[in-house]
Amino acid sequence: MFLRFRFLPILVSLSVCTVIGSNSLLAKSLNDNKESSLYTSYSQTIIAQAVVATVNSGTDQVADGVYMQTSVTVFSDGTISGGTHSWTNNKLQGAHGTVGIILFDRNGTWLHVSAPTQCGVAGRWDQSGPSDRTCPFSVEVPMRYFRRAASIAIVHQNAGGSQILEWMKSNSSQLLGIASALVLL
Repeated sequence: MFLRFRFLPILVSLSVCTVIGSNSLLAKSLNDNKESSLYTSYSQTIIAQAVVATVNSGTDQVADGVYMQTSVTVFSDGTISGGTHSWTNNKLQGAHGTVGIILFDRNGTWLHVSAPTQCGVAGRWDQSGPSDRTCPFSVEVPMRYFRRAASIAIVHQNAGGSQILEWMKSNSSQLLGIASALVLL
């Protein structure tokens, strides 16, 4: 099973995997953001009016030939909304991909873990589901955790299981009968 996650600063939009480790770096990052009038002040907690940040996970391979990418917007009320794009280049094999959000404080301690959102895909020739899809989701983070958050991890993973293999296992006697009939021909 593949498990990928990236630590990303919660207050600045970056595509690299870094954790802001000090308040001075965080304050510098906020000061460097000239286009935003969203920040009203900064101390140990963040006081913002609307959107705090937009964070992109980058592309992760969660199974052979199966990929996921998530973009989230973090709002000052503790809401994290986003969408996960999952796709496969495989003809038959898909994956039961999931995405989850973890918030950390400035010391790297876990504050909050969201429930995983499923965004799986079927193989390109498999008509049981799409081979390329985007799944929207929203997470409500309690303010007692959100106020202390300094970084976010977007976690992609393959939850495992194969519908094709499960179907073959559940229909093994029929498949064996078909195989036997073909051999007799």
